[in-house]
Amino acid sequence: MFGFFKKKFDAQRDMTIAVTFNGKPIESDTDVPEGEPVRLVTTGLAKRKLPELELVGVPLELVRTAAGLLNVVAPYCANERAIKSGESFGSVLHGCLLAVRGFSVKAGDVDCLRLVDIEEKSAEAGLPKLALSTLAFLRGQSLVEEERESAIACWEASVAMFPGTPTREPSRVEKNAIVNDQNFLSYLALARHAEAEADQSRWYERALERSVNLWSAEFGTVELPALADDSVSKLLAALIDGELGVPWGPERMKADGLKGADLMSMAPAPLVERAEGGFVQQLSVLPFPFRAYFYESPVREALRSPECVKLVGELYAAAQRAPARVMSLTLETRNVYLPAIGPEWLLGGDEGSSMQRPVSLTGAEAPVLSRLLADVGRRLAAGLTYDELRVTYGLRDDASAAAEASRKMNALTAEEGRLMGLSIGIELPALE
Repeated sequence: MFGFFKKKFDAQRDMTIAVTFNGKPIESDTDVPEGEPVRLVTTGLAKRKLPELELVGVPLELVRTAAGLLNVVAPYCANERAIKSGESFGSVLHGCLLAVRGFSVKAGDVDCLRLVDIEEKSAEAGLPKLALSTLAFLRGQSLVEEERESAIACWEASVAMFPGTPTREPSRVEKNAIVNDQNFLSYLALARHAEAEADQSRWYERALERSVNLWSAEFGTVELPALADDSVSKLLAALIDGELGVPWGPERMKADGLKGADLMSMAPAPLVERAEGGFVQQLSVLPFPFRAYFYESPVREALRSPECVKLVGELYAAAQRAPARVMSLTLETRNVYLPAIGPEWLLGGDEGSSMQRPVSLTGAEAPVLSRLLADVGRRLAAGLTYDELRVTYGLRDDASAAAEASRKMNALTAEEGRLMGLSIGIELPALE
């Protein structure tokens, strides 16, 4: 009379996962030739009168990640809804959309459901690379604080398995979830945690190429409109002398008894960001000398010069042709002023400063032009000549100028690191 209640299926308790190569179970990595993929198949779902789950073509370095995918899908099949052949599974995991499709296959006497990418039409498609790369990204995120090298290895394995394809097409967008279109999240994670500036820029460029959503989040637009030379001049003047022309916040911060407090200032980032209903400008707490990159002489006068206007116009035209390539070169300057771009930011884990003011500008080009202008200002502050600037941005070739530009920027970056090391945590007052 009490009735019997079926226990919920628990993947850790009720299921095992076998890893095989050429039909034989493997006990160690040495059982598999280098570069050869393996097969994963569950045992335990058949007891629930369900097909076992199968993954084929799994790179050896992503076996744990692949097992994680099976551990996500199996409880859903057993407890929520059995996936029939040709049907899909979708779930939001830590803010990311995880989606696969299953097709019936026979493995000896065992009925299996082979998991493939959600857009595939048959079991022959093989590994669900998008879902697996998303899980690899998430696994790296969980490791990075304590096992940074393991996290980076996970992301590198992810992009090696699924390098993706540069695209300007919008991806499927799910409410409250990020679609890891073309594996851009792993590229972005590598950009965030790379040590060398060149590597940061390279990974960031690849992320921008692969996700129209990332480009839109960073720059507020997808397509850059054409601009005449006089339009560029007027827009730059509006940025330099108009909306972004007046510093706001204390010239120097004072905090009695706190070493280094007078070194700091509230410097608005000379970067226009898109927000709901228009554009905004963030207020950053930075070492006082950083104001020389935009708000003080001699850089401020240089930014107004016809030569600078011409250079920014050339850069904007280059950005229209190769947007990710050009804008990736501005990443370090962006990170000077704003919270470093990374997957955490996109997933809501790093919202940055809420101190901002509206900017009365119109035109989709404003965020891109402001980024280019801010980057030129910082490089002028480092002492780069216009020849060296053009070499830096790939507008001309000159090995000696490139070496000199690199030397000057390395010196500036070292000084920035020294100044940031002297900075202290100061609680910012709320703006009205």
